[in-house]
This record gives sequence, structure tokens and C-alpha cells, in this order.
Amino acid sequence: MRPSGRRRIGRGWIAGLALLALAACDALPLPETGIRAMAMYDGSVTARSPEGYCIDSRTSRPETGFAVMGGCALLSRLAIMPQVEALITVQFGATGSASVEGAERDLVALLRSARGAALLSSSGVPEGVLVEGIETGPGVVLVRFTDTAPPIAAGLERTEWRAFLDVAGRLTTITVRGFERAPLDRDRGLALMTDAVRQIRGANPG
Repeated sequence: MRPSGRRRIGRGWIAGLALLALAACDALPLPETGIRAMAMYDGSVTARSPEGYCIDSRTSRPETGFAVMGGCALLSRLAIMPQVEALITVQFGATGSASVEGAERDLVALLRSARGAALLSSSGVPEGVLVEGIETGPGVVLVRFTDTAPPIAAGLERTEWRAFLDVAGRLTTITVRGFERAPLDRDRGLALMTDAVRQIRGANPG
């Protein structure tokens, strides 16, 4: 993985959660119908949500490849919620930044190092991150970790799933984080992340 791409993706995640927290306080009307798919970078790639999740058009930034997903009932007038509730974000990197496929073992080694812990931490402090498990597949690496730094948005739990994969020549990250009121256990978190990866790959064939 390229260091510059990692830094860009990290900033996008933090900025997105800050925007999400602000959006929760505004009075903008909710859309009548939920948004399940959104074109990013003028249509170069597409973000698509799992069943029961919708994309928040107020906090997503398609011009920078960033999408925020939550339960449809929270983001629209549809009375639909997912079976497993969480906050999902997707960040597509720059063109040509793809670097996961064929380097899965190297990425696993990085994530188990202090440098990788700093990458995962919302504060950049590696000592606050505990990697609890890593799953790999062809062209994708999933990591589950706990970050002792305060979450960017109030109400989120401190355990997170993060996926690294290549999509249409772009290094892409997906994050899944549950809520303090309903923390995700390992199995539910892995199942939701696997579905999120499948949706993104399905929306961007090849």
C-alpha cells in the first residue's frame, strides 16, 4: 500500500464522521426515498449500500469518493432498518492507487505493526489500538480492532471493522462501526462487512 493513499483515506474518514455529527443537528428535511447507490468521481465508481442501509447525501462527498451509510429510516422517510445496525463509510482512493491485490500478506504484516496501528487509530497513536483479528481473501484484507481514542462521533463504539481492497484501480477502504447502545459482536460485524464488500464489488464489476 502507498503511504500517501493511506493518509488521504484516513483524513476522509475523520472528516466524514465530523460532518455526520453536524448533520444530525441540522433541520434539513429527509428525502422521501432512500438512496442505495451513488456515483463517485463523476461516475468513475459507484458506492452501493447493503440491504436496509441508505447513503446519506448530506454528508457523503462523491467528488472526493466518500460515502456515508446508515439505516434507511434514519436517513430517509422509508421505515426500513437493517437487521444489524451500524455506521458504514466507503472511501475510494485516487486513480492508480490500487495496491492490495497480490500484496495481501504484506498488508497483514503492516496492520500488525506499530505503523499499521497508527494508520488504524483515529488519533494516530499506535499504543491505543488493539488488533483483534484479521481476515483475508483474494484482493481484500479485513481487520477488526479496538481504538481507545474517543470516537469522532458521539454514540459510536470503539471497536471497528475496516476493509482494504482494490476497486476499479483505486485503493478503497470500507469501515463498519456499531453503536454503544448496540455493539457489534465479531460474527455480526464480519457478516455486515462481508456484505458491504460484496455490494461495492458488485456495483463496480471488473
